[in-house]
Amino acid sequence: MQQHLGAIRGLFDHLVTGKVVPVNPASPVRGPRDAAPKTKTKAAVLQPQEIRLLLDSVDVSDCSGLRDRALSATMAFGFARVSAVVAMDVEDCFARDGQDWLRLHDRNGTYEIPLHPKARAYLDAYLAAAGIGGEPDLPLWRTMTKERTFSGERMSRVDVFRMVKRRLRDADLPEAANCDSRRTAARSAARP
Repeated sequence: MQQHLGAIRGLFDHLVTGKVVPVNPASPVRGPRDAAPKTKTKAAVLQPQEIRLLLDSVDVSDCSGLRDRALSATMAFGFARVSAVVAMDVEDCFARDGQDWLRLHDRNGTYEIPLHPKARAYLDAYLAAAGIGGEPDLPLWRTMTKERTFSGERMSRVDVFRMVKRRLRDADLPEAANCDSRRTAARSAARP
C-alpha cells in the first residue's frame, strides 16, 4: 500500500512541476500503519501434553526440583511472564474469599490472578521444603547456594531461562521453546 501511495505522490509531484495541476492532492495522505510490527521468527510453543510431561519429569527429591516444578507450574497455569514471576515476593501468594491468588508485578503494573490448584500444591511443597513461608517480604523464587540450600537472593530471568533449558532437555522436549512459550499453549492444560 505504501509503495502505491508513493507512486501516486511521485506522479502528482511531476504534474505540479510541469504546471499541469496547481497542487499535489496526494501529499497530505498518509498510508495505513501496522498496529504491531510483525516478527520474522516464531517462538516454539509447547503443547499441553508437553507441559504435563515437563512438570512430571522434574526430579523433586531435592529442593531445587521442588522450586523448579513450582516455578514452571506458576508460569504455565498462570500464563505469566518470566519477569513478572521472578519479581514475586512470598507475600504475593495469598488467599482471599476461599480462592488462592498470585500478585504479579509486570511492566504494565500490578495485577492479581487466581492460582491453579495444581500450581498451589506444587507451591506449597516448595514453600515447606524451603521453609520460607513466614518471610513475606523476601523473594519467593530464590537461588541455590553451593551447599544446595536456598539463599536470600532472587532468581533472575537468566537463571529461569537456564533452568527451563535444562528441564526441557531432561524431559526430551525441544529446547527451542523460550521461557514465555509455555504460557501460550497452556490454556487447555490448565484445566483441573
